[in-house]
Amino acid sequence: MGRLESAATAAVLVAVLAVPTASDNVKFPDKRMSDTPLVSEEAQMRIDMNVDADRKSKARIQKHNMVYKVSELPSKRIEVLRTPQGTLKILRTNKSRIFKLDTPYGNLKKGMRDGRRISSFKGLNRTQAEKLLQNLRTRAQVYRDQVKKEMMPDLDIKITTSKADDEDERILIDNDEDRSINLESWTLVNSDGDRYNFENLELPAYGEAYVYNAPEDDLNVTEDNSTKYVYATGIDWDQDSEDASLFNIRGLEVASDSY
Repeated sequence: MGRLESAATAAVLVAVLAVPTASDNVKFPDKRMSDTPLVSEEAQMRIDMNVDADRKSKARIQKHNMVYKVSELPSKRIEVLRTPQGTLKILRTNKSRIFKLDTPYGNLKKGMRDGRRISSFKGLNRTQAEKLLQNLRTRAQVYRDQVKKEMMPDLDIKITTSKADDEDERILIDNDEDRSINLESWTLVNSDGDRYNFENLELPAYGEAYVYNAPEDDLNVTEDNSTKYVYATGIDWDQDSEDASLFNIRGLEVASDSY
């Protein structure tokens, strides 16, 4: 082979090696990233929840660089988990359960619809996408359980007698959690169906609240700083027998008492 032919061959090889491949154009997550937690466990978690007039509950959890959102109706639940590695969307209805993953590895869709299994993938590396899907599904379950815990905390209520001169009845609410709980939009109901909707009542960790049916001016109550007090609920408690129930913002019964 002459010098001219050798030079031409070398030039062709350089040109071929310089052409970017599909994997060169896509920035895959650093392997070290997949070995670290998706969410920093030391980061403070913030949870926001509300229920609208249609009984649609919504919750949002933000922790470090991850955001989890859930919107739920009796017939449908939509969850979205956004992380640096990818975004997972989960749709659950009475007839379907669909998982959609959007990641640098590709777009993966799996689940069941009307009793039939569905599965599709478009991208570069299905194996890695499948692994990430399992990882994010586990993480979503953790935050789903956290939302349930926020909506169904460990509370106890008791119908008791106050120290007031007129022996007016009251409800005692105990918070057995190691965190504060806000009872805004929660409802207290007696056996006659009378109800009282709490406003911004914040129960401290392991704290308690006394809930009176009479106005404060009609009672002889000595308050202390470690207890919360609610007056003028307007709920009458029968002397012979009575039931008390406490419902959260989704209308689920959290605690009850009777005598």
